[in-house]
Amino acid sequence: MATQTIPTTAITRGGTGTHRGVTGLRSGVGRVQLVSDVTIRWDHAASIAFVDVPLAMIATALLGLWWAWIPLGVVAALAWRGWRWSALLAMNQGMIGWCWANVGTRWLMTYPNEMAEVGAVWTMFPLAVAVMAYRNRSKDA
Repeated sequence: MATQTIPTTAITRGGTGTHRGVTGLRSGVGRVQLVSDVTIRWDHAASIAFVDVPLAMIATALLGLWWAWIPLGVVAALAWRGWRWSALLAMNQGMIGWCWANVGTRWLMTYPNEMAEVGAVWTMFPLAVAVMAYRNRSKDA
């Protein structure tokens, strides 16, 4: 049975190194490999449900393919089974992202000669959200 080992740097950083999955366990390091494999899969599922699916929803909404949101919601729900509202959160993120992308594209079509100004105003929304999130996290800590 083929076994793939995990570099020490991947284990110390929580499994962020190059790891393609454990196909077997070696004696002595099997426990570390199993824990790291579970951590990597958990991070990957969260990435699929809350990053990949909303980005795909934004792209399909901008193209007018609204029917694609149903299978994408199913993918988000299946990728993150630990929480029953994961599909709804992914759709919410997709809708907010679509609104933001739609506003940006409309402004660029309306004011094609003022790209720098449109870009500056357009980036204020995610910057404000990031600042508010940072403040909320620093209050809780």
